[in-house]
Amino acid sequence: MDIIVPHDTSQVNVVPSTPGIYAIVNMSNSNFYVGSSVDLLRRKSDHLSALRTGKHVNSHLQRAYDLYGPDKFCFVVIDLVKHVEDLLSVEQRYIDGLNPQYNIARVAGSTLGMERTPEYLAKLRVSVSKATEAARIANTGQHRSPETRAKLSAAKRGKSTGKQSPELVEKRAASLRGRKLTPEQRAKLSAANTGKKLTTEHKAKMSAAKRGKPGKNRSPEAIAKTAAFHRGRKLAPEHVAKLSASHLGKTRTPESIAKQKATRLANKLAKQQADQPPLF
Repeated sequence: MDIIVPHDTSQVNVVPSTPGIYAIVNMSNSNFYVGSSVDLLRRKSDHLSALRTGKHVNSHLQRAYDLYGPDKFCFVVIDLVKHVEDLLSVEQRYIDGLNPQYNIARVAGSTLGMERTPEYLAKLRVSVSKATEAARIANTGQHRSPETRAKLSAAKRGKSTGKQSPELVEKRAASLRGRKLTPEQRAKLSAANTGKKLTTEHKAKMSAAKRGKPGKNRSPEAIAKTAAFHRGRKLAPEHVAKLSASHLGKTRTPESIAKQKATRLANKLAKQQADQPPLF
């Protein structure tokens, strides 16, 4: 098998927009490239555009084009293929029979061994990214059937933090125990929670979770330890202002006032008793 290039190259430029097998021939040394396309005219345009801009994926063909110049190359239609599904098999037959010098991939339809330019790879990444984003947007807000929702719920059931094993809870607590947040981390947490309002349901859940935990009925040792920690500490002016603003307009119940007075009186009596000298 040989590819014969007509002397009248004007006839070579007549390329139909139909499926077929083609060759890109170097008329200086008769080396060529063989390919197939469902639209020969469009494939010719794509090849020549890539070669002119120096971005062709076939490095052998691009180097030859740069060396010999565009006037030494022509696009030749080898065979017209009626059925598109036969393109690759016919192309493979021509590759095997003609042994084209510029074909890096020796299997029809394969891109194995072909070099990709940085520009091509960048375009490919952009196109993949766009396709991924389009798929994400398409799936956003997608209506799920009751059966699908039930399956997802059943799959997630038991994975919530409230149902973790005591060993896992203790392991996580031990890893966090004693860790101190940096000023930057505190600032980020504060900014993230600024302006957030808890719903009534959320408050009820938090109250139920704390109910029964040691707090008001703390041991004397725990109370003494907390008092020693806070003794002598001064609040920042901003903190004082926030506390003052948070208590503005709050009305206390008579029970709360009486309880506070009783606590203060008990503390005063205890201090007086501790300050008295021993009788003996």
